[in-house]
Amino acid sequence: MKAIEIENISKFYKLGSINSKSFSLFGKKEENEESIFKALDGINVTVNKGEILGVVGKNGAGKSTLLKILSKITSPTSGDITIHGRVASLLEVGTGFHPELSGRENVFLNGAILGMSKKEIAEKFDEIVEFSGVEKFIDTPVKRYSSGMYVRLAFAIAAHLEPDILIVDEVLAVGDIEFQKKCLGKMEEVAGNGRTILFVSHSMSAVRALCTRAIVLSDGKVTFDGSVNKAVTHYESLVRGAGFDENSALSNDVVRRGLGQVRFSSIKVSGIDGISKFDFKRGDDIVFDIEYSVKEDIEDVNVVVGFYSDMSGDYLGPTYKKNVSEKILKKGTKGNFKIVVPSSQFLPNRYALYFWFGNSDSGKPYDVVDSLIAPIDIYTNDIIEELGFVPVEPSGYVVFKAELIENSIS
Repeated sequence: MKAIEIENISKFYKLGSINSKSFSLFGKKEENEESIFKALDGINVTVNKGEILGVVGKNGAGKSTLLKILSKITSPTSGDITIHGRVASLLEVGTGFHPELSGRENVFLNGAILGMSKKEIAEKFDEIVEFSGVEKFIDTPVKRYSSGMYVRLAFAIAAHLEPDILIVDEVLAVGDIEFQKKCLGKMEEVAGNGRTILFVSHSMSAVRALCTRAIVLSDGKVTFDGSVNKAVTHYESLVRGAGFDENSALSNDVVRRGLGQVRFSSIKVSGIDGISKFDFKRGDDIVFDIEYSVKEDIEDVNVVVGFYSDMSGDYLGPTYKKNVSEKILKKGTKGNFKIVVPSSQFLPNRYALYFWFGNSDSGKPYDVVDSLIAPIDIYTNDIIEELGFVPVEPSGYVVFKAELIENSIS
């Protein structure tokens, strides 16, 4: 039975438009095709009842636009959508909450929006509050909540008020690891009861763990629709072919965050021969070529390169940690360094990468990148037939060797 039918949906925006007319700083500008941004361009997707559909893609691919259309926050430019059932959405932090109302009042408000009676909401109220963990603050106006408290309560409401379709867009990354796992478990329970879930995430391990099928969006189009492993492989091929610079994803604090005094401007992964690649036969050396730029005078800058087990989401520890310079780095300074990591230290697996600039004494992050660079694969076979393999999970590898082979500051 179909839960959602999306037929040839498009969403176009006029760039720099005011009152439906396009202008430039130097006067009126005639509208042309280049002034139109195609957030979505002819999307066709069918989602069946009880399915957990992962929606993945690079920033700007159209994921959030699609979910906002499904949630009736915005309308499509063209196309048709048929939704069978009641929809609950968890999009940006605070969406659907009235900041002046208390947590308690927002629970009842959200339930009413979903079409539930006061009695139905009251029956679920204690369960919602217990799951969210905000009991002490339930009668406090939500404008005083932290982003994590917002998300915990919003997810608890959306998941417990028994929608037919639950839409979740990345916001779980705001919560801590324990709450993320709790949410994933709840979504599995919701889907097990025959309800449908659309799940957007940059965490491929979460997509693999939860979803039964996935689509990949790129430049407003569906470029893959099928099995989760193949979808992740397709998405990672797009990421691997994409450039990375100091401005990449600065508007998305899920995949990049920090105070900004120092920025990674280039991160390249290669073999010892300098040829870019992300798959390594166990025993090969992995080389990280990292460039950075300094945005304001700063001292005590430390860099960390680390690995996650992409299958379990566990942080295995720093591969490389070092003070970048003993001197104050002046605004405008640029630098680069290379480190080499023997892959023989790792069990065969897929490993997500983590890069951190900051002050190790205070813990203040200047720049953190942990989902913009595709993960690496370490394998034992001579041939990789598919990068979406499911290898043995690593255990016991928490201290790594790495060697600095180049360091320059200009």
